[in-house]
Order: sequence, then C-alpha cells, then structure tokens
Amino acid sequence: MGKMNSHSKIKLALHLILPALIAFAVSFQTASAVTVKQTAMTVQTKIEHNFAKHDLLKNNDIHAVLYGHIVTLQGTVGTLAEKNQAEHEVSKAAKGYLIQNNLTVRNSDLTDSQLAGRVTNRLNKYLFYGVFDWVTPSADNGVVTLRGWAHERWLKGAFARQVAQVPGVTQVNNQIEVLPVSIFDNEIRHRAMRLIYDNPLYEMYAYDAFEPVHIIVNGGDVTLYGDVASTSEKGWAATLIKFGTNAMNIDNRLKVL
Repeated sequence: MGKMNSHSKIKLALHLILPALIAFAVSFQTASAVTVKQTAMTVQTKIEHNFAKHDLLKNNDIHAVLYGHIVTLQGTVGTLAEKNQAEHEVSKAAKGYLIQNNLTVRNSDLTDSQLAGRVTNRLNKYLFYGVFDWVTPSADNGVVTLRGWAHERWLKGAFARQVAQVPGVTQVNNQIEVLPVSIFDNEIRHRAMRLIYDNPLYEMYAYDAFEPVHIIVNGGDVTLYGDVASTSEKGWAATLIKFGTNAMNIDNRLKVL
C-alpha cells in the first residue's frame, strides 16, 4: 500500500473530526435551548411572584407572555394604577426584557361629570393636596385631564398617581403646572393663609377636612380659588391679602355656594 498523499490525509482527518464537531454543535445547541427555557421559566416565576405579592391577581385577569426577550401583558385590571403597577413589577423581575403593556382598564358606567367628581373627591382626600395647590379635572370617555397648579414639583406626579387609582380612569393627561420656587411668593402664600384661616370670619373653615379657599401665588400675583358661603367671605378674603401682604395683583375667583 503506497504512502498517503497530503490530500488523502486531510480527507481522512475530516472524516474523523466532522462527526465529533457535529455532535458537539448539537449538544451545545441543546444545552443552550435548555438554558433559555430555564431562564424563561425563572423569569415567569418571578413575575407571578411579584404579582401575587402586591395583590395584583386579586379581582384582575393578568397574563404575562414571554417570547424571546419580550414580555407582553394581556388581560384586564380594575384601575390604571394597577396597570402601571403590573408593568413595574415585570420590569423588576425581567430586567433587560422589553415590556409591551396591553392590559385594559375595565370600563365604568359613570358619566364624564361623575368620573370628574370622583377624581375631585380623591384629590381632596389626599393628604398632600393643600391650600397652595389647585387642580381641576375633566373627563372624556375615561381619559382624565388635570389642569391647575402644584406648589412643589413632586406633587405634580403624586396627584396623577392618586387619580390613576380611581376606577374608570383609563388614562391621565397631566397638564398641571409647577409653580416656580420663590422666597417672595412663599412669604406671600403663608402670610395670606394665616390672614384668612386665622380670621374669625373664616374660623369655621379652620377645622374643615378640605380647605375651601386655595391660594395660588405666581410671581407675586395671587389667585384665589374655591368655595365660600357668602359674598362677604369672598370679598373679605381678597381685602385681607391686599392690605396684609406684598401681593402685586389679586384675582378673586372664589365661588359663593
């Protein structure tokens, strides 16, 4: 038998090595598929754990579907806040995944005016909605638009999150303006609050859970919002501020009930 030339040796080597390479590739692919499957199962378990931990599955129909590195949320929830919370919990459990939030907020039988009224009640009951803020909501088929002023930047988002907890609200259009930081304005608003709520004419409001007179100060200008019981109360509030503070202009928009 003659000596094998170089070409024959290469062919023989390939015949010997190729099956091993194919077996290795198949084994690696199988192992990778198993790892991906195990990772997906781990992420799914974490998502469901987070949902249960925050009571999101109670009275809601939420499904998280994993495909590749995308998590799609499907089903219905009772409030916009729960929809947002579900997405937040997925982001914690599935870091690096894209999230598509297709959850639907259940419709309510409320009219637009009724829904706006419930939003107003929710804001009035909020601990940090006070005399230096004024927000007026309007509703259109579940979409609530917030207009007005917040005297602290963080309050703008806080008010929207409160509204998101109202059943029937499907979206919040937050157009609240944040009042600028100003020592001059701050002195005016605190002085005006003491003048009004310490005055005997308004003493019945001092212990009211919802402050009826709201004082908005912007660049030295004061605007009064809210409801009072008489025309004398409305007029006297502006007079107190005019002669007791350094306010430049006063716009009295108080309503007499």
